[in-house]
Amino acid sequence: MDSTLIAALIGAFATLGAAGFSGAYGSKHGIQLKQQSQRRRFFVIATVMSLFVAGSIYGVLRDMTEQRISSALPSITGQEKIVYPRVGMGFSIPSYWQVDDASFRFASGDIDLIRNLDPTSASISQGLKLRFLNIQESYINDPKSEIDNQLDVWKSIDPNTSVSPVTFAGIPANRFFYQQSTGARTGFVEQTWIRLSDRVKLQITSFSNLDVESRLLFEQERDNILNSFVIDEEKLQELTD
Repeated sequence: MDSTLIAALIGAFATLGAAGFSGAYGSKHGIQLKQQSQRRRFFVIATVMSLFVAGSIYGVLRDMTEQRISSALPSITGQEKIVYPRVGMGFSIPSYWQVDDASFRFASGDIDLIRNLDPTSASISQGLKLRFLNIQESYINDPKSEIDNQLDVWKSIDPNTSVSPVTFAGIPANRFFYQQSTGARTGFVEQTWIRLSDRVKLQITSFSNLDVESRLLFEQERDNILNSFVIDEEKLQELTD
């Protein structure tokens, strides 16, 4: 059971118990509730008090992150809202995409959003991978060096690797583009870095190695997913403090 709900129930029972004790204590000292209607009224008042206390506790302690994000995401036919309140993040994806987030829910692993699996190897042919990564201390105040060093690595794979500044969910970000061989096919990779704090970045990698027609459809759906992202500022501030 949710810890916030447990706290609210404890508060309710404590209030109800205190009211009952007061009634019992008063009856021993001459405050007699002789008429049945008076006893009923006392019970109603005590119950209302306990519910008020429970509601107040629940309202104060309850984390509203999920509700804020879900409300910010539009309800679209054929789309599913995916919300991760623990990290203050949500987005919409086509309902036929697969979400594989077991390791993320277990601890803090990756989130895979899968459009296509290779029919022969069962590997992911088109999809997105989300990861939360540490920012190396030497890059905290020097994001340009972090970007330049990564460009050097990928340019050894694809000399035409490029990077562009973008805005992601209202946050300045950088997006890399490169290609790499996957055997008989060419993999088209797009990776976005979003700095959520001085020490943490969200990395979203897009990958496709299918034919042009399928890839263009994937890229359209991918862009819609990326554009739908909501990052909750209140939760982000809470995690950063």
